[in-house]
Amino acid sequence: TRTPKLNLQVWQTASGTQVCSLEAHSFNVKALTWRGDGKLLATGGCDASVKVWDTESWTLLHSLDSNGHVNSAAWSPQGELASGTWGGLVTVWDLSTGKERLSVGDCRGPPVEAHVFWGRDGVLGRRHRDDVTVWDSNSGDKLTSVYAARICQGPPGLFVLTEATWRGYSGGISLYKLGRKEKKLVAFRNEPASFVACHGQLIAMVCSESSEVIVFECPRLKIEEDEDF
Repeated sequence: TRTPKLNLQVWQTASGTQVCSLEAHSFNVKALTWRGDGKLLATGGCDASVKVWDTESWTLLHSLDSNGHVNSAAWSPQGELASGTWGGLVTVWDLSTGKERLSVGDCRGPPVEAHVFWGRDGVLGRRHRDDVTVWDSNSGDKLTSVYAARICQGPPGLFVLTEATWRGYSGGISLYKLGRKEKKLVAFRNEPASFVACHGQLIAMVCSESSEVIVFECPRLKIEEDEDF
């Protein structure tokens, strides 16, 4: 039997025309992320692979073998690529060799998605179930962990975390600095949020109970360099 191929389709937003259609993965595609300069696109799928594409020629540059279904991928500000698997393993890839440079976490964890993110100064993080864990992306040393149901990138160097609604937590959203330890800077709303998104200094949340959308303006905090972070 022929293994099915799932196409990666690229569209020009200005004209609405299709740029290309590529055979990307043999099973469900779960991750799609552009590098900051727009020159590379990474995809990840349940075929346990990460693909890196040149966005000028739309040729495949790398096909990286992952240890499990890939459901998340993220580029660091410096252009490093990390991926997360269904089970909790996080891998940083060396694109010069096509091999993994660092693996942290545990691929034998509970079978739920692991969402990968990057912070400042080589901080690499993962949300797996209701725990956010942060590592040093050079040494792989665990730096800190915090209990949260959701996380999104906030203003530079900061993250917005949504608490879960069990274990006595309210489900509200707060602004954190994550590094060698966590530090809560601002608490915005002390009620359950089903979704949160950030854009610049703006933070939007959807209230779980009322479905009301509330938008906050994040205070322009001075993020001081601290040896503890």
